[in-house]
Order: sequence, then structure tokens, then C-alpha cells
Amino acid sequence: MGIVHDSIIAREFSQSKEHYVQCMLFLGCEMTPVMQESGYTELLEDHRGLPELDLFLDEKFLMKIINILDNDSSFTSVQRQNFSALFLMAMVGDDKTEYLFHIMDMLLSKHIANKVKAKNVKLALSKNGETVIEHMISHVVALCMYKYTMKYVSGPLLQLVDAITTRIDSGAVDAVHHHCQYSLDENCLLPIDVTGENINLSLVVDEEKQEIVKVNSCDTLFQVKQKLLNVMFKEQPFSKRPNVSHIQLEWRVNVDQRIILQDTDLQTERKLKTIADFGIQNKAVVAFVDVWKEDINASDQYDTIKQPIVARHETNIYQTSINADGTFHILEGNVYTGAYDAMDGEKPNIDESIFERLTETKQIYQQHVDSIMNNVFSSSSNNIHLPLFVKYLFDFLDNMATKHGVSINELKIWKNNSLAEMFWLRILRNPAYVCDIRQTPPIDITLGIISTVFRESWSIELFGFKKSSPSHRQMYVKEIPRYRQLVTKFYSDIKHTPSCDRMNVIDEVNSLIQPFSTLFKKSSVLVNLHSFTDKYLREVKDAFLKGPNRNETCVEILTTEVSKPSSSKEQAAYVNSGIQQSRRHNQKRREDTGVIILSDDTNAGC
Repeated sequence: MGIVHDSIIAREFSQSKEHYVQCMLFLGCEMTPVMQESGYTELLEDHRGLPELDLFLDEKFLMKIINILDNDSSFTSVQRQNFSALFLMAMVGDDKTEYLFHIMDMLLSKHIANKVKAKNVKLALSKNGETVIEHMISHVVALCMYKYTMKYVSGPLLQLVDAITTRIDSGAVDAVHHHCQYSLDENCLLPIDVTGENINLSLVVDEEKQEIVKVNSCDTLFQVKQKLLNVMFKEQPFSKRPNVSHIQLEWRVNVDQRIILQDTDLQTERKLKTIADFGIQNKAVVAFVDVWKEDINASDQYDTIKQPIVARHETNIYQTSINADGTFHILEGNVYTGAYDAMDGEKPNIDESIFERLTETKQIYQQHVDSIMNNVFSSSSNNIHLPLFVKYLFDFLDNMATKHGVSINELKIWKNNSLAEMFWLRILRNPAYVCDIRQTPPIDITLGIISTVFRESWSIELFGFKKSSPSHRQMYVKEIPRYRQLVTKFYSDIKHTPSCDRMNVIDEVNSLIQPFSTLFKKSSVLVNLHSFTDKYLREVKDAFLKGPNRNETCVEILTTEVSKPSSSKEQAAYVNSGIQQSRRHNQKRREDTGVIILSDDTNAGC
């Protein structure tokens, strides 16, 4: 479909700017308190005062503190990520974008020089982002590319996920191990003899309308309810749909008999019951009932759902409503549950029947994959205008490569990591960052294979295509060379585009990021920013006192900050402490509910 049509479709299913910022800038935090003003009123009322931005506007102090943060082994990569995000929003919020560029130029120049000196040129821009400047660049790219992504990529990406969901739902899916009949990963396919039978259910939408929904005889009750919800609320984004755990399914056996199907007490030993085990057959009539609307005076009566329950939607996670320990659905015993590293070399020859199933599935997705690839690696020559910051960054890397005698391949790694790996691969692996959708493990596994194909399209590695190659290379034997040509042209077009005026770039970056700065409360940003640096202030002060280029203004500010009573800082470290709280909370949810929380696996996907 066309770009404009894709954009219209995606608009209704687009994620909010808040959600995007949370995922791209503050991954690892349960929440982003810097979007709230609460917690700082007391500091203002008793005149203890909020931390100032002045310290961070002193270039020598900032370079010193960032150097300390980068070299402190106790300061984690997630903390560097959050510090970089807070600094970015503080600068833009205070109209200091030009100063931000100056600092990024200095930090990146120094970082590249250090990597060249240490003979780790390829790691100058790590795809996983280990230093403050790497995270800072990643954040600027993410915010600058938001508008472009929502306009040109979110539509095709939404259609791809829809196609994957439809294909997966058309066959059997193991509710525990997530293997399915139509996975794109050969290691996550169900045995060829496990197919189940299609059952057409008649879903009562209201008293005058019914929808025919196709389910599988192998489906669990949870899976059936989810498929029915997908049809009943197909025009609604995921966050506005009812929580599948908050509703029950009623089987209308006949006019006089209605049975509420229950999730509990339906296990024979350890095997999950399927829809077939309930005795439900083709053309059965079913309806949703909302357990939250139950009349306490008539507990056997339920109201049919007619509108989505916005206030009680599911979070964007995948639930099976079971504890998977020792319980099985289709496959029993130890089963491989994740996508293999598709780039780890040759594999044994694939069975022909399996390869046919993989190829058939791949063809269903192909037009959407092509559309995404074309829009991701389009240049201004196609009337799709990338943000000027991409050109500015690539020109900067070109100059650094020339200055340090870096090879063409090493330069390409820098460019790959700064845009394709740090940004596009995260979006492709996590479409829920930009689209309001339900991203389940079976979908995640298929997206992992497609992302690997994308990754090989910009890789500098040379490899052949043969029967012992990984299955994704055999499936995409025609597409990968074509995608590589597209990427090569993309880099060439950008290189030959006239250089941008620095101030024009700064103005555009400011205009692209400013809408995000309104999400943040200045007081919250400052308190959280200082929470990362407070413990290092004395060390920085001592260094300035002993150094040859003493900065009296900076020393004076540092002396004031160091001498502040600890009570004035007790409201800080929300983003800092939120990291560990998030980990503990997510772990508890896994233990209590068997929930699988999708995360940005930088080792697997970025």
C-alpha cells in the first residue's frame, strides 16, 4: 500500500509520545517520574531550593563529570542512558541546543580518538551503547526520527504485525512454549503432524449481530478469547480493548442453556485443556461476559460486552493465564523456546517439507517487509526527507574517519551502529514502541528472523548462499542482495547530498525535539539529573582546585552544592532508584502470574 494510506492506518494505532520516550530513552525504568511535578513542592516551599542547571552549562565541569561516569564501573549502562536523556531534555528545555551540539561534538571526537588509540576502532560507536555520548547520540536520533517513523514506517510495520498475527492465529500455537504451526523460525515450528482442526464460532456482538470467528481445536480458552477480542475490537488499538483476564466466555448451547467457560480446575494432571476438550464444535454460539459488571444479587446473570473497557486494559505483555512450571499445552518436556542466533554460521540441511512451510509463510509477509525496507533506507532522492541530523552525523563520522585514517568498512560500521542498529533495529524488534499493538512471543520470534535479514542487509560481512546456510538466508536468497544494494545507495545518496549549514541543523533538531520537552517537568529533570552526579561533586571540586586551569565560578557553585544539607536532596534519584524497582517488580510479576515481559534485548536484537 502507499505511504499516505499506511500513515492514515497507523495514526489510529500509534503510540503516544510519552510511551515512545519511555521505551527509547528510559528503557529499564518502571515509570518516568520526570514527566511529573509531584515530590518537589516541599523543596520549593521551605526555600531549600532546587538544583541549578549552571553546573552543567560549565563545559569543563560537564566534560569532567561525564568522564567520571564513563569510567566508574559501578555506574551502569542503564544509568548512563538515563543521565544522557535527562541532560538532553534539560538542554532543549532551556533552549541550549547549540551548546548541546558543541558538547556532543567534543565528546564524540574524544571518544573516537580514544578508540583509535586503543585499536578498538570498530567499537567507537557500539551498537549496545556503553558510554554517555553513545547514548546521547542514540537519544537525539530517536527523537529526531520520531516524526519520520510515524509518517513513513509505522504504517507498513503495523501491517506486517497484522499479517504475522493473522498467519500465526490460523494454525496451532503452544500456549506454554510458544512454538507454532507457522513460525518463521525453524526451531520454533510445531511438528508437522500437529495442526488441529478449524472451528468456526459464531460470536454474539450484540443481540442483532454475530461475527464468524475461526479458531483452532488446539486453542486454549485464553487463546480463543484473545482471537475473539481481535475480531470484535479490530478497529480499536490494543490499549483500548478489554483485558482478556477480566472477561469470561459464555457458550450458548441452546435457548435455555448457557455455560460460562472457566479457566480454573480444567487441567487433567499437567496438560492444559483445549477448546475441543470443552466439547465445543463447529458453528457454536459464544458471547463475552464481563465479570466486573456482575450483579451481586443475581450472580448467574452477566452483561454482554458492547464497548471496550478503556480503564482496565492489559499492559503490552503476553499472558497465558497459567503458571508454566510443569504445565504443558501441546509440547511436553524441555523444549527450545527462543529464536536461535541466525548469524552464527552454517546449519544442517533443512527438511524440505519444513522449508516449504517457512517459505510459504515468508511470502505472505514479503510485500510488507519490502515496504518497510524501502522506507527505512530511502533518501531525499525519493522525496522522503530524512532529518538533517542524519546527514550532519554521517558527515562528522566521515571527517573523523579521514582524520584518523579509518577504513571504509570501519566507517560503515560506525554509520550502521549509529542509525540502523541503535535505532531501526530496536523499532523493528519492538513495533509496540510506535504502534499500539499486542506483541506476543510467537510474533517476537518471527520479527527476530526478519530483523536478522535486515541486519545482514547492512552488515559488512561477506557470506555465501548454500544449502547449509541458516534458513533465513535460504529463504531470503534473492532479497538480501537486493537489500544490500538499497543500503549502499542510501549511504551514497547521503554522502553526495550537499552539506548542511550547522545552524540549520540545530534549528531543525530543536523543532523536532521541542514537542518532547513539554512532556518533562523542569524541576523533576534537574533533581534527577543531579541525583546521578551529587556523589562525585567533591571529587570534581578537588580536581579543579588542584588543576592548572582553575575555574573560580565553577568552584564556587560546586562549593555551594557540596555544602547543601542532605535533606535538600532526599527527593532525588527517582529515575536512579526506579531501575532496580522495575527489575524487582517485573521479576515479581513473572513469579506471581507467569507473565512474560517483552524487553529490548540488546544482545539479540540491537
